[in-house]
Amino acid sequence: MIKKRFKLNKREMLECTGSMKQFCGIDRVQYCEGKSKGVEALFFRTGSGLNFTVLPDRGLDIYNAEYNGIPLAYLTPAGVVSPKYYDKQGWSWIRTFGGGLLTTCGLLNVGPPCEFEGELQGAHGRISTTPAENVIIYQGWIRDKYFLTAQGTLREERLNKYNLKMERVFEVLAGEREIHVEDRITNEGYRSSPLMILYHINIGYPFLSEKSFLMTSLKSLLPRDPDTEDGKKEYNRFEKPRENYFEKCYFHIMNQTASGKAMAGIFNPEFEDGIGVVVEWKVDELPRMTQWKMLGKGLYVNGLEPANCWCDSVANEVKRKGFRPIEPGERRDFKVKISVVASKKEIEQKMKVIQALAAPKLKFLPPIIKERSKSL
Repeated sequence: MIKKRFKLNKREMLECTGSMKQFCGIDRVQYCEGKSKGVEALFFRTGSGLNFTVLPDRGLDIYNAEYNGIPLAYLTPAGVVSPKYYDKQGWSWIRTFGGGLLTTCGLLNVGPPCEFEGELQGAHGRISTTPAENVIIYQGWIRDKYFLTAQGTLREERLNKYNLKMERVFEVLAGEREIHVEDRITNEGYRSSPLMILYHINIGYPFLSEKSFLMTSLKSLLPRDPDTEDGKKEYNRFEKPRENYFEKCYFHIMNQTASGKAMAGIFNPEFEDGIGVVVEWKVDELPRMTQWKMLGKGLYVNGLEPANCWCDSVANEVKRKGFRPIEPGERRDFKVKISVVASKKEIEQKMKVIQALAAPKLKFLPPIIKERSKSL
């Protein structure tokens, strides 16, 4: 709760200020120039040192995020780009990809561009460039706890083909360093439809550095392609940015807690008193996790990407054993929690939890793709 940081209970806090915005809040604004002109933004100040920006016009995704002024997410040169510049041709998605703490991929395609049922599907789908409707924010007390929430509705639809509705909710308890993201996806059409979703969580410097390491509740690891096979034993370690680095992607098959949750964390115990970020999700909702390891100069990022699919296009996904379309009227829920770890002691505590879940001996499986990927 917020009183953990300010040492005040609800009554004392109200006595010390005329508005809770002195401590925390959500500011609703618009960008005013360049390719971001007109894009709406929700600035969350949590009262814990964790601040972040949600973009209703960009899939209700999270752009900038910081803890006590320390940047958490990797940001691309593109920055915040209005959805009107979206181009579905090939990998042109990358031209409007701002990075950020969370970019949602889907809902029909995740991974490379493809053609499916006579329609071109751009890389990673459209949902991250779809404006939300019915956007509502709430800032207020519920008993003795102060909550910051935002919600909205997104749609992936084409007449007589598919009609998917996604309702997204962010919830933050003021004074805590946790972001809760909840998505509810409903097939409001009259045909079954593919449903692919991937949470592209992009961790940058200094949470990511040559002093950092990755820990996950890992059972087995699949390199994406032959190039990724080289270096697979160092999947969880990082180096300084270097020229001509070719991205490496690993698919993590996870063990889970008694409550069904998987965990992944990047920790840097050498920066100040130690920092880290932990992502948690339910395996029955999101059974896969892609690790995007990209250590190039100017492109220095590690993605932690829970998903309900392989990152290999809808054209290939529908052919795989276990593929399950979403049926007319069916609803599926997905939840992801992103937490900041803020000391060596907290890092040790999280490490013990994750280590207890991971397999004693990691199993390496053959690459899922036989030829070299050409994603970037």
